[in-house]
Amino acid sequence: MKKKAIFLIALLLASVHFSLSASLTKDVKIKVMEKRIRDFSLDGLTLVFYVNIANSSSKDYFLSGYEYRFIVNQADYLQLQTGLDDGLRIESKGETLVAFPVKITYENLFQTIPEMKDELHATCNLVGWARFSDGRRKKGKLALAFTGDFPIFWEPELELDQLRVNTLTLGGADINFELKFKNKNRFELMINRISYTLTLAGYEIEKGTIPGDKNIDKQGEKLFSLPLLLDFFELGKEVYNVLDKSSTQSRFTGDVEVQTVWGRLTIPFDKQEVLAITRIP
Repeated sequence: MKKKAIFLIALLLASVHFSLSASLTKDVKIKVMEKRIRDFSLDGLTLVFYVNIANSSSKDYFLSGYEYRFIVNQADYLQLQTGLDDGLRIESKGETLVAFPVKITYENLFQTIPEMKDELHATCNLVGWARFSDGRRKKGKLALAFTGDFPIFWEPELELDQLRVNTLTLGGADINFELKFKNKNRFELMINRISYTLTLAGYEIEKGTIPGDKNIDKQGEKLFSLPLLLDFFELGKEVYNVLDKSSTQSRFTGDVEVQTVWGRLTIPFDKQEVLAITRIP
């Protein structure tokens, strides 16, 4: 008799839970309205799912918490479980926009999913549950299942291309220094400015800024030319000896400010190599 009573109670509780969940499923609908990338930086970004929760019933519901797994290229990146103490009111016959932000740090991503180190782009899924109550008791949970994508950012690669001496006298020189930026990314980069210091054989030759408004196509490259008139009375006669050789140790340091569709980034660079010195015949 006791076992029969326990079975009946369990059956009753199960039917109540089914009734509550069925009611919730009928009353509340969840739909992704927008996916947006925020806080884009050299270190990572935040992918935000903006979700509309519509309540078609005549009573208020409360979002009491949620839990989800965030999956990148079919591998688990993180899991999160959050409770909302007061609950977020989803008013009757109303709609509420809720943001589900996921912070992605490239370093953590590469440690967790090593194969992402060589990727340019990632697809992702957010799967889990949203829990609801009526303000006093639990009413059940609804599934969360969102898809999205985000870029893996690669800093533009700097190459020192050429050092050409047009004229060389004891008093000065007319030279042309060329450099190249390569964009490995699957999106365009707009260069706002390049701040630089050019050093040859340890001597600071020029410090300045290259103006921007130059775009680098996705997976493309852009050549920049620096025409310079040098005064050896100002720089020192040693620079004459540097430019009179067939090659020299060159160093180009500074930072480049680029504009992406998600905001601006300032990227430092420091490139050193031995460049052959070419001359006009």
